[in-house]
Amino acid sequence: MEHQVTKCKPHYPCAQIFDKTNDGLMRYCARFNSSPIEEFSENLLKIKNNSLDDWYKQVQDAYDVLFQKDKEDLPANFLALAEGKYQFSIDTYENTKAKIVQQLKLISAVNQPMSSSQIEPRPKIVEQPEIYLQLPPCDTETFYGGYDEWPSFRDMFTAVYINHPLLSPAQKLYHLRYKTRGQAGDIVKRFALTNDNFQLAWDALHSPYENKRQLVDNQVTTLLNLPKVRKETSEEFINALNTSSRNPLLCIK
Repeated sequence: MEHQVTKCKPHYPCAQIFDKTNDGLMRYCARFNSSPIEEFSENLLKIKNNSLDDWYKQVQDAYDVLFQKDKEDLPANFLALAEGKYQFSIDTYENTKAKIVQQLKLISAVNQPMSSSQIEPRPKIVEQPEIYLQLPPCDTETFYGGYDEWPSFRDMFTAVYINHPLLSPAQKLYHLRYKTRGQAGDIVKRFALTNDNFQLAWDALHSPYENKRQLVDNQVTTLLNLPKVRKETSEEFINALNTSSRNPLLCIK
């Protein structure tokens, strides 16, 4: 009795390794870019930067091995598809890498200690004992986009950050990103962290919340949404007044 020979599907280990490492790099970049970069600490950014380089090195190695193979050893048209995936992964890697490097530079600039020439000497009162009062740190709350919160946020951010004599515009933009979330944060994040973009970002945030017509409409909406006074409550109040007026002990003479 003759045995029937079953043909197995060809196995392409180098192609599978390339797909696995390339997909791993893309997932890593997608997870990183899905979170606000301002929430990462300096140490965590350095770790993620090294991990990103490791993933990219694996993709490069798998790509080099892949193109050392003969075309007959690979699925049809696989090399053309692999070339397109590889070029896209390079672009994704470079964009993610640039974000991390830029953020690390900005954090380094923000945390850089002031030199002695930048620190103004504290004036002394002549013939008076020096009295130093240590105040608690002053900062602004996070702004989520509420019209009622805007005036307070605007004035506090101006006092703490914009008027700070030692902060560069890029540093101010960094703090503005960190202090805004939600609708307000979406406006600020449209601007890259550069000196030239701070004023543009501040104006873009300033514009909708300084719209007087919108502010009036918002106040009117707030008034219309106030809870209504129950009719029974008003009638009870009037009855109480009438009763007190008939009571001689409660009358005011």
